[in-house]
Formats: sequence, structure tokens, C-alpha cells
Amino acid sequence: MYSYEQHITDTATPRLARAKVAARSKAIRSVMGRSGANHLSNHLEKLGRTRHRSNVAHNFYADAADATSFQTDDDGATVIVSKAGMAQRYHGGTIKAINKTGMLFIPIKGSEAEGKTPREFGRLQLIINKRTEKGVAKLPGKAGKVLFALVAEITQDPDHSVIPDDWMDNVNADTAKFMTRYWKAS
Repeated sequence: MYSYEQHITDTATPRLARAKVAARSKAIRSVMGRSGANHLSNHLEKLGRTRHRSNVAHNFYADAADATSFQTDDDGATVIVSKAGMAQRYHGGTIKAINKTGMLFIPIKGSEAEGKTPREFGRLQLIINKRTEKGVAKLPGKAGKVLFALVAEITQDPDHSVIPDDWMDNVNADTAKFMTRYWKAS
């Protein structure tokens, strides 16, 4: 008569349990948040280099990259871009004037007004057509340069390219690398 005995030691279940705990840990949420913030910030810096006009004082996308951070909570991580106008660029929508004139001041491309606000020029002469609700703001005098176009509202199309298409793929890859290192160490 033959006898056969086999002993199986379950090493997978304890490792899986440790991996499950690691996946919920603050460390993994921090990896996800840091990865997301870094990839988005790098993308915004690239946009700043490719979309920024050199004659404009402020670089919107470089400022947005500098304003990118993350926070973790019990459920995961949140990437934050604390830059006014970022959500407007991504989602698009209508912007309406809420100032005394009831007009938005849009800098004329190529003028010295690009990247500046009307306040930086002191007094401006406004010429507004009430019928069309459009106009211009210019330096005072007959020969004053036109600096701004005036409109009551504008509608921007959404620009989803401000967040890279492969953003979550990169975050997932970084997270997988971290989990692989964790798995090998345990």
C-alpha cells in the first residue's frame, strides 16, 4: 500500500492581507496624490512653454503649475490647482461682466495691454456702442492707442487638453510601481 502526504503552507493570504492594508494606507494615497500633482504640474509647465506669448508678462500655465498640490483623505487623494481661471479653461462657459461699466476688458492682441489689467493704465477713455454692447478702451486723446476690446460677456469653449489624456495612466503606473516594491519588501 502506498501513502502520500502533502503539506501546503498558505503564504499568499497573509501577503494579500498586507497588500490590502497597504492599498488603503496613507502612504499609497500620498503616492497617488504626489504622482497626480507632479504629472499635472509637468504638463502645465509644458503648456506654459508652448502656449505662452513672450510679450505677455504673466504666464497662466506656469502659474497654474506652481499652484498645483494634493491632499489625502480617508478615501484617496485629491489634486488641486489653485489658479483662478483653471476650471474655466477646462469646463468652458460664459463669463459676464460684473464691474461698474458692465463690460469685460479684453486686451488687444499685440498691444501693450496683453497680460495687464485696465488699472495699470490709469484713466482710459471708453467708447461703447449701446446697441451692440461692444466697445473699446483707449488711452485718452484723439491719437490714444486702443488697448482693450469691450464686451458684455464672452463664451469660452471647454479645453480638456489642460489635463493630459494619459494623466490617470501615469498615476496608476506610479502606484503599481510602489505596490510592487511594497510587495517585494513584505
